[in-house]
Amino acid sequence: MCTTPSLRPMFAFPGWVIEQIDIDWEVKQAFVYLRRDGRIQHEKCSQCETPMGQMKTKDRCVQDLPLGVLQVNLLFTAFQGRCSHCNNIETVTIPGLTPKAQATDRLKRHVSHLCRYMPCDKVPEFITISGGTARRWDKEMLLRMLPAPKRDGIRALLIDEKSIGKGHQYLTVVLNADSGETLFLGENLTPKQESSLKELLSMNEDLNQAYILKDMLKQLWTYTYKACASKFLDRWIELAKETGIAELKRFAKGLDRAREGLLSYCHHRITARRLKLSMESSNALSTKLVATMILITSILKSGTRL
Repeated sequence: MCTTPSLRPMFAFPGWVIEQIDIDWEVKQAFVYLRRDGRIQHEKCSQCETPMGQMKTKDRCVQDLPLGVLQVNLLFTAFQGRCSHCNNIETVTIPGLTPKAQATDRLKRHVSHLCRYMPCDKVPEFITISGGTARRWDKEMLLRMLPAPKRDGIRALLIDEKSIGKGHQYLTVVLNADSGETLFLGENLTPKQESSLKELLSMNEDLNQAYILKDMLKQLWTYTYKACASKFLDRWIELAKETGIAELKRFAKGLDRAREGLLSYCHHRITARRLKLSMESSNALSTKLVATMILITSILKSGTRL
């Protein structure tokens, strides 16, 4: 298939021209071949604008915005150049594409926009990517486009940890209590993220102490001997009372009252998880039964025969 003028604006990458477009209707894919504009004799260094010498080339194939039902792939030859003036080494690709990316930025932005209106796992119904790739691209675009959180004038903070997936995986969220703005979001915190979180919590001493004690309390579930667990609980309750925070002191008293039940976990390792899952299943079944009854009632009222 020959290129037509109407297709050129769709793939108008400065410094690159369309060589040809092939369409494979069996696999529903379009292949757009691009080449460097012959009028550009030498690539210039982005640091000092000096012409660069070519070191090596590599054929690339990246995914672009779909064209109707067709997945669009851009094929071109990227090259790595070196500046003799400042020794800068860089890879020259089509605009809107990082050196090692497998998709254009405009496709990633489109996927991120879809994620605002549907779960990431539903995106593959419209774009030929996996749900995990949709989540990764959405996160990448949000980090790139969203402004840095405002930390001035913070009066109070809200912090929570949400369990995600299986195992001990947690997502830590910190919000501005007044505006609801997300100030921090971290999954299975790295040392760098922990440092950033501590800096943020230092703005609110009470919340900082509460977060430290909350993280410390997780150790209770690691004990296998009741005596050791009891000593740890006594120490934790003492620390909670020393903070002088009324909510923590009330919570510590509640733990002390529930001491026997908490310490029994050392021997039996039984939680309410199975009961909770059973209740959720029962609620889901009840919801389906109610929806079915409503549907039957509507049909009967309309006079439709079953």
